[in-house]
Amino acid sequence: MIPYRISKTDLALMYFPTSTPATARRHLMSWIAKCQPLVDALRREHYNHKSHMFTKRQMQLIIDYLDDP
Repeated sequence: MIPYRISKTDLALMYFPTSTPATARRHLMSWIAKCQPLVDALRREHYNHKSHMFTKRQMQLIIDYLDDP
């Protein structure tokens, strides 16, 4: 079950569990930036790059485009 909200860092650590929190977050945000369809989908869901959290819908989009962590 997907939580209602998740921090960028917590999600990033799911994808990069052996990285430090800051490194994991940078890697995840880099992956997202390189996937233009994902960026477009996140924008439609009112994603703000300054936000510290992803909504449930934004997290589902990330999983849809980048696969399961």
